[in-house]
Amino acid sequence: MTECRILIVEDEWLVAEEHRTILEEAGFAIVGPAPSVARAKKLIESEAISAAVLDIGLGSETSAALIPLLAERGIPFVFVSGYTASDVPEDLRHHKMLSKPVWAAALVEAVRNMLGVQPTSLAEQQDSGAVPTQREAR
Repeated sequence: MTECRILIVEDEWLVAEEHRTILEEAGFAIVGPAPSVARAKKLIESEAISAAVLDIGLGSETSAALIPLLAERGIPFVFVSGYTASDVPEDLRHHKMLSKPVWAAALVEAVRNMLGVQPTSLAEQQDSGAVPTQREAR
């Protein structure tokens, strides 16, 4: 696989590190993690990014502010959030969203789908050890 660089935007350090580990084990290069909108903007403007994994709530701000910048650069993204469906701002509900804690296989599959990468089946990846079976972000 050519190097796919995934931006992680997450303000909880342990969750960000878990996402980093999951995606690195699946063969992706990681940009960040960025704990804030300001840091994420700097990375988007200065780094080559293939796709992004965004937490919605980043302290007192939301990652929704990044959507125009990502769209301008053609960078697909997925939200990974602890928000319940009713807590998600209405204007964000049409975007792909995974719930925390996220299963490793679901996160990897979402990123692969964004990038149009169709590897062997997830079951085969899990059997090979390329994708952990049930690591949960906390």
